[in-house]
Amino acid sequence: MCYDSFMKPTTLDILISFLLSARSTKIYRKILWSRMRARQKNLNFQIFNQHLYRLRKKGIIESRGDQILLCKENLLNFSLKKNSVMKNIFPKKTDKILISFDASAVDKRHKAWLKSVNKRIGLSEIKPQPYWGFDDLEHKAGTKLLNCFYVQAEVKVERKKEFYKYTKIMMLQKFSFKGFLKAIEKSNILVDFDARTGHNHGTKFRMRQNCLPILYEKTTIII
Repeated sequence: MCYDSFMKPTTLDILISFLLSARSTKIYRKILWSRMRARQKNLNFQIFNQHLYRLRKKGIIESRGDQILLCKENLLNFSLKKNSVMKNIFPKKTDKILISFDASAVDKRHKAWLKSVNKRIGLSEIKPQPYWGFDDLEHKAGTKLLNCFYVQAEVKVERKKEFYKYTKIMMLQKFSFKGFLKAIEKSNILVDFDARTGHNHGTKFRMRQNCLPILYEKTTIII
C-alpha cells in the first residue's frame, strides 16, 4: 500500500489492489502489503490491518467471504477528501477515556498499600492523566474483535484428565464501539494494570463473564 509521510493511502493504491486481486481477499491483502512495504518498511502488519479496518468503516471496501467488493461512490468521496483515512492524532477533549485516581474509592483491605502510595507520591490526581483516544481505541479493538465465536463449556476432571462439554456456541459479528463504551460506563469492562514486581504483564481491558455479546451488532446462537 502506498503511504505518504503521514501514512495516507492513495486512491491509486486501492484501485490497483482491487483490480489485480480478482476479488480475492488473500491476494488483495498481499498486494496492499507489498506496496506498503516498498514505501514504508518500518510499518508493521498490525498498523496495516488497522488501515484496512478504517477503509471498511468508511464503506470503501467490503469483505464477503473470500471476496473484496469496492464501493465506487464512497471511493469517490474518499478521493475528494484528499484520500485521508486518519483524523487528528490528538483526540478532542471529550473523545477519550481518561484514567483517574480516586483515593477515597480504595477498599479498606488495601489500607497498607494506600499508605505507601501516599508516602511515595501522594494521593492527588495523576498528572498527566493517561488516556486512550476514541479513534485509536476503536481501530485497535476493531481489528482484534471484528468478528468472533463465543464458546462456553462445562469442565470435569477424571483420572487427572480434563474433559469439556460445549454447552453454548455463539457467532458474534460486526463489532460495535458504542457497545464497547457503554460496557465501560456500566463497569462491565474494567482496566487491569497488571504490572508486578519482576514481571510486567502490561495494561489490558477485562470484561465480565457473559458480557461479550453486547459488543456486537449481530448475534447468532449455533448451539
